Amino acid sequence: TSKKIIKEGEISFEVGNLKTTRSKILHTLKDLGGYVAEESETNDGDDHSQDYEMKIRIPSKNFDLLLDSVSSNAEKIDSKNIKVEDVTTQYIDIKTQLANQKILENTYLGLLKKTNKMNEVLQIESKLTDIRTAIDSTQGALNYLSKQVAYSSLAITFYTKTVQIDNGYGIGYKFKSAISGGWSLLQDLFFGLITLWPIILLIIVLYVLAKRWRKRRKLKIKQ
Repeated sequence: TSKKIIKEGEISFEVGNLKTTRSKILHTLKDLGGYVAEESETNDGDDHSQDYEMKIRIPSKNFDLLLDSVSSNAEKIDSKNIKVEDVTTQYIDIKTQLANQKILENTYLGLLKKTNKMNEVLQIESKLTDIRTAIDSTQGALNYLSKQVAYSSLAITFYTKTVQIDNGYGIGYKFKSAISGGWSLLQDLFFGLITLWPIILLIIVLYVLAKRWRKRRKLKIKQ
């Protein structure tokens, strides 16, 4: 039996555009004969980022090609982990167990053909039921292991940082509001003074007249 290897990996990286990166990954995946098992998109309001997660299944022979292609889309790789597990011994054990169970099944089938006693027939059929249940279970385990060997798994997480939008509570927002409010107040004051120019002119005239009257009064008192 040739070596049976299970290869799994995960990679996390930053990109400039989520949709473009996803499109490139899907295109490469199609060319290499893989498929997407799961995918999800999330928006993180705390650090203003968007995340995309994909769980990929790819033929084992193309795992490295896919990983290289995915890595080339990254602006910055945060983490990359690859796990390789040799399951050759486990594969042989399960396959041997399955073969022995089938031999045992054939043995009981031979006994069933040789007996005519009802109690023996019932006992043999009960035993065959147990054996066939064990065969189905073992066959399922072998199929699962074979699929794990044939198709490798890659968990991909990529994200993009978004521009932080001031929500009205930041220092920048308050500073801009203060400048804008001060300028508006100055404009209102200027145009308000222009609107009141008749009153202001009257006050000035009254002030000048009052000043002249006081001056004349002082001269009369001296004479």
